Amino acid sequence: MSPSRNPNSRPSSSPSRNRVTPMGDIVAIPLRGAWTGNRGVIHSEREIVRFHASDLWITCVLEFRGRWREQWLPNRYTHLYFHDEAVSFAAGHRPCAECRRDSYQRYRDAWAEGLGVEPPSAVAMNRQLHAERIVRGTHRRRLHDQPWADLPDGAFVVLDPERLDPERLDPERLDPERLGPAALDGGELDPGELDPGELDRGELAGGALSRGTPAVVSGDHLTEWATEGYRTRRRRPRVGTARVITPPSTLAVLRAGYPVQVDDSAR
Repeated sequence: MSPSRNPNSRPSSSPSRNRVTPMGDIVAIPLRGAWTGNRGVIHSEREIVRFHASDLWITCVLEFRGRWREQWLPNRYTHLYFHDEAVSFAAGHRPCAECRRDSYQRYRDAWAEGLGVEPPSAVAMNRQLHAERIVRGTHRRRLHDQPWADLPDGAFVVLDPERLDPERLDPERLDPERLGPAALDGGELDPGELDPGELDRGELAGGALSRGTPAVVSGDHLTEWATEGYRTRRRRPRVGTARVITPPSTLAVLRAGYPVQVDDSAR
């Protein structure tokens, strides 16, 4: 692999469509990436024209042995970028076996330990992850039901605002100016006075709370992810079932102790 040094190969005030969300979508947003990666050749000129080229989806370092290659070259794989490793895992990628050999080996060993199997080949992992991340024959994302209590740090879930429990909101991560007149008293959050209408419109923390909002698990709380990065923090439910984005095999990897990188703003 030959990761690029810059997510945009030409000077521009507009970001390229090469950033990946936790749901695996490829979007044009200013958010910078801590990692690069690819799904094969999925562009024509400077446009993304397909979702993936194969079941090989990897995450790479931004620099490797001084290699550099211009982006958007014909018939060369398409550089993609991820906010952090937890986002790349949620999207369905795994560590590259070349530029991230140590991480790849830790991921593979944790896969074997977490799933109780022999260490798999890269081909076997690719095939299994592909079946877990999208519905066969489509680009539709597969979600997986898991108990909240079983989710490891670094896992991504989808939050449903209709099930919002104001008691689980973390006042320290809310923007007082966005909550509406019923929500605040002297600048402090009173969960009992939250206006459900405000919540349904996704007005918390600059619009971070909306239907299908991704959030990462970090200890006893969840931190919502938006196109600007991590935003509102909420208390993690103790009981019930979560709708999980991160593929089950990678969840097993995380449970087995793989040290996933999560941006500091989520903690």
